[in-house]
Amino acid sequence: MTRAAIAAFCLGLTWSAAAQPNRAAEEKPPQLSAEHEKAVALVQQLGDKLFSTREEASKKLMQLGRPAKQALLDGSKSLDLEVRTRCEGLLVAVLEADLKARVDAFVADKEGKLEHDLPGWKRYRQLVGNDAGSRELFAEMSRAHSRLLDEAESSPKEMGEKYHAEAQSMYQQIYSPVVGQRRQLTLADVSVMLFIATDPQVPVPEQARAFTVNLLYQPAFNNAVRSGSRTEQTRKLLGAWIAQASGQSAVQTLNLAIQFNLKEGLVLALKLIESKDFANGMAITALGKLGSKEHVPVLEKLLDNKTVVMNVNLNNKQGTTEVRDVALAVLIHLTGQQIKDYGFEFYRFPNNDQIFHATAYLAFAEQPKRDAALQKYQDWKAKQPKP
Repeated sequence: MTRAAIAAFCLGLTWSAAAQPNRAAEEKPPQLSAEHEKAVALVQQLGDKLFSTREEASKKLMQLGRPAKQALLDGSKSLDLEVRTRCEGLLVAVLEADLKARVDAFVADKEGKLEHDLPGWKRYRQLVGNDAGSRELFAEMSRAHSRLLDEAESSPKEMGEKYHAEAQSMYQQIYSPVVGQRRQLTLADVSVMLFIATDPQVPVPEQARAFTVNLLYQPAFNNAVRSGSRTEQTRKLLGAWIAQASGQSAVQTLNLAIQFNLKEGLVLALKLIESKDFANGMAITALGKLGSKEHVPVLEKLLDNKTVVMNVNLNNKQGTTEVRDVALAVLIHLTGQQIKDYGFEFYRFPNNDQIFHATAYLAFAEQPKRDAALQKYQDWKAKQPKP
């Protein structure tokens, strides 16, 4: 770890003692402990002329562990290159031990009454919650990816490339061509990636977001979203991630929102429709799955939109799906009618369920049949009581 990386890693770690609750403002600093004094003396020995003395001092500092943290921090600023280099190396292990102790204290605080300065905890608490299940999931995330969380909190604007590298690494672990190198991701692995990506200050590259989409299908996360003790927490994380999606991954993201019935997909769908980006029609079908009759006016404005969503060829029959076709199908569904009654040429299903999964079925091969379907909706609407 470079000196700059250690400095960043230390930002959230060096002041934990100052964050303890109920400490009086006028309290005097505690006297230096015997362990600290021992650590200071050992750090001085790191610059000894004898190699054996330097090695023995390093060994004892490592054994001393967490109480040596401050002495090592001071030693990492030494003018003596040998002392500085050894302190930097030892500091990584000591800081990790320090963070582990803080995570243990966090877990031990069952009722969540104390303040904790774990990286990311404040934002996570606001986004997900402070109940027992939320705290347990965050503890798992901290144990598995403490350094990643720390870097995301201390330098969010510089996190984009690191996030991309981590997402790609996880993706490669899932789909490695070497069977022995593959591994399934844990719930904590996927959750931490979603959590970091929901920080508006972190510039997540589009390709990194595409990698993340693939991580969401891992069994541990996929099952947790559907049922179990972590469902509420994982759905909040996934919902927050979906709500701020954009770009090329919008289709996959909306598909996830529909699949898991997450209302946050409405935010994304409405945003895309407003910007005239219909995400291959998924932005419109999302309104049918996640929305209600209150979205009828939004859809009716699209009945004149002739933008081609896709060209289709089903059973050697060619046709096109336009924005107005998808909007019409969703309107039919939201108003309690049946798609099969409107003459959609490619739709051969007994109910409306397939409109959420394949807009190809909403195509028309002949313009007169499309016109007839659109007119039928207008005739139906004219017969309805005025609100």
